[in-house]
Amino acid sequence: MAHDANIGVANTWSAKGLFRWDDPHHLGTVGLQARDLELLGAYDADEVIVTGLDEDEVDVTGVTTFPVAPGDLVDLDLGYQAELVRPPLYEALAAVVQPLYRSEKSPPSPARLLADLAATGERVAARPGTRTAFWVARAFPTSELGQVTFGDNPTIEWGPDDVDWSDTQLLIDVAGPIVAWGGVD
Repeated sequence: MAHDANIGVANTWSAKGLFRWDDPHHLGTVGLQARDLELLGAYDADEVIVTGLDEDEVDVTGVTTFPVAPGDLVDLDLGYQAELVRPPLYEALAAVVQPLYRSEKSPPSPARLLADLAATGERVAARPGTRTAFWVARAFPTSELGQVTFGDNPTIEWGPDDVDWSDTQLLIDVAGPIVAWGGVD
């Protein structure tokens, strides 16, 4: 439906991978930082189609929503084909994260470790409420739904010396404080 109507799709952290990270219709993951919906343009939109939304993941108060059951998306006819424009959210976060994917510093950026891990094709799990989970949710380059999960059995859990956590501030400067899971430790 998104491809046919040429509309963008944002996802929450539990639906990460719904679209490949590099699909032109993927607008980013929302609900992680305070300014995500603002940078997505959700508050300024006439209407935002929402489906399968877990309000514990993102608060859409102030957004004009058009709720659609997941099974009804296929039959949804907008009556037009939109002009797809990526919002400031995607571009601003990409400007921070993409250079970090290639960074050679030591200790490494969380983004570099995630890029290396994504290249293996492995599935990853992170414990919610940690800096590791925040980085996985924000920057893991997914290729399919379910490639990333969050729960009590993490496959990765970085300690204070494993990565350069100062890179987190770069994302906070762009999209505001971390709000997912009530903040991170």
